[in-house]
Amino acid sequence: MTTRNNTIKRTLAATATFLLAATLSSYAASEAYGRRIAICIGINSYPSYAPLACSVNDAVGMSQVFQSYGFDKVLLLTDEEARRDDIVGALKEVSDEIAKDDLLVFFYAGHGWTGADANGNQMGYVLPVETRKGHEADDGISMQTLRESVEAMSNRHSLFIMDSCYSGFGISVATSSSDWTSSRSIQMLTAGGALDRAFEADGHGLFTRYILNYFHRSGGRDSGVSALKLAAYVRNRVRRETSGWQTPHFGRMGAGEITIAMNEPVAALAMAN
Repeated sequence: MTTRNNTIKRTLAATATFLLAATLSSYAASEAYGRRIAICIGINSYPSYAPLACSVNDAVGMSQVFQSYGFDKVLLLTDEEARRDDIVGALKEVSDEIAKDDLLVFFYAGHGWTGADANGNQMGYVLPVETRKGHEADDGISMQTLRESVEAMSNRHSLFIMDSCYSGFGISVATSSSDWTSSRSIQMLTAGGALDRAFEADGHGLFTRYILNYFHRSGGRDSGVSALKLAAYVRNRVRRETSGWQTPHFGRMGAGEITIAMNEPVAALAMAN
């Protein structure tokens, strides 16, 4: 009986150790960041454009994912709350408080537009709710402007996830800038390129649906969600489902890796004890 009891105790101890190690592995991945902040924007109801059916659902769904992953702050802007001033204000709010070891994720679902900027270069734009048709370059926010606003922040890692038509031209070449440290990185995953259409299906943008699927299916894994693996997963499935009509794009500045893990060490510690 004593031998059997000792065997049971050793088995229970080994199981507890495994569960603790697995959870602390996930915790360590998430703890690589001091704080994790997300801005989620979704616009369906444009006065000057055809309404969209799924963009608000997309933003709400992504905000819920980040909350479930234990993000410290999640800002959600939808429809009339997503004016240009609101979006710029959210970025300013984050910029004022973000620190070196923090992660920022910026998600946008809504209309996009590609056109010439002031210098005649082709540029992608996200369109705030009040954008006037024919004035996209004036009323919209260029991908370059978004990128530069995040570049000016002090944090180590930032990830853009953009679900809109013609949302390319954000970071077109995966190279590192010489004045960036090897651990600093801005990464961008977009629904498509300049000539792509962003499809909707089953209450979500197709692009966002696969992103949500990946987060949900990867939530319990120790390593969390890698931005690189997420990009490969979404690109392959969206391209296949649309027969090549929509191809998500991924780009990066800097060589740092972005990983988003769940942050739930307390439950495992309780089980181990």
